[in-house]
Amino acid sequence: METDKRREQFIMAALQLFSEKGITKTSIGDISTSVGVARSLFYHYFPNKTAIINAVVENRVDDFVNQFVQWNKAYKLRSTRQSLGDIVTLLRNYLTDPKSICNIVAHEDSRELWQKFSVQSANKLSQRYAERRSRGPMVANQSVVRHPKESFYMLTIGVISTLLRFPEIPDETIVEVIADLMHIPLE
Repeated sequence: METDKRREQFIMAALQLFSEKGITKTSIGDISTSVGVARSLFYHYFPNKTAIINAVVENRVDDFVNQFVQWNKAYKLRSTRQSLGDIVTLLRNYLTDPKSICNIVAHEDSRELWQKFSVQSANKLSQRYAERRSRGPMVANQSVVRHPKESFYMLTIGVISTLLRFPEIPDETIVEVIADLMHIPLE
């Protein structure tokens, strides 16, 4: 559908500009110019700048969750340490991507945007995790987690925050912490 395509163009242009200039320094006019349309057309798709900021956050959350889903689809019962290491690498790579919402928010020092991204990501990931766990263990030797959705929500928020706050922490340490918190024995 043409409307969806144009809306996506606005979101991608805003994402690019937000990552280059920051959110506060990017105007609706900048976004419209980047798309190659008149500023008035922007308002056909978004009522204001806040709406496109929310659309960009949602886009980044969806991308983040899709990367997790792809990891899950490629999953084979393999080494627990390797599986957890793969997901930590995926998270770390996502968080350091220049188009990551984390880097965009860093320009703004916006706790509200960071919280919105974190909460939406944790909600969607924990829901996926709970659905996946209902079909059986995700890693070898995984024990029962009484509250998988809630546990994974808290774990997601914690791991993301830890990787951002302490980027020097080795992946292996994060793997061991995840294993400890989720009661997963490492071989």
